Amino acid sequence: MARVTAFEFPVTPEDILDIHMTIDSRKITRFSMNLRCRIKGDWVEVARYDTEHGALHVHRNFLPKKDQVRNLERRHRKDHARALDLAKADLVMNWKRYRAQMEAMLDG
Repeated sequence: MARVTAFEFPVTPEDILDIHMTIDSRKITRFSMNLRCRIKGDWVEVARYDTEHGALHVHRNFLPKKDQVRNLERRHRKDHARALDLAKADLVMNWKRYRAQMEAMLDG
């Protein structure tokens, strides 16, 4: 039977990773990891890795619309545990840069 787990990983009080995953037979079968930042008083989704629609991909909402979504399925071939680790590493290492790019985009 599949089990759904959700939790928050605070990077700072103003920058949070929201992690949702489905585990079935001890394997991660689906997940999403969102970097949410409080910018000018509002929570904004800055970046998200997920396996919705059957393929692993990343959304970088601070990029121009045509470049925001990138498919990563070829690299990780359903190894969602490894993909989740890489997603967390990317977001934890680069959150300041991603946040700054989102702030710049919102300032227009």
